[in-house]
Amino acid sequence: YNRMAALMSDSQFDKPGNATWAQCPACDYWFHVAPALLALETVDLICPECAKPFAPAEAKALVGS
Repeated sequence: YNRMAALMSDSQFDKPGNATWAQCPACDYWFHVAPALLALETVDLICPECAKPFAPAEAKALVGS
């Protein structure tokens, strides 16, 4: 059971299509990612908590709104 994913999917305040949440594969930190960035295959995400760069496909989890 992923509590963060459940909380985000139940949120009445998120606007669909505006944000995606990514979970860092190294430290499990969740952060916002613009959906347009995920469409770019050559862009790595960088975790704001531990600074690990990773491809979107390597994210522990991605939750879109």
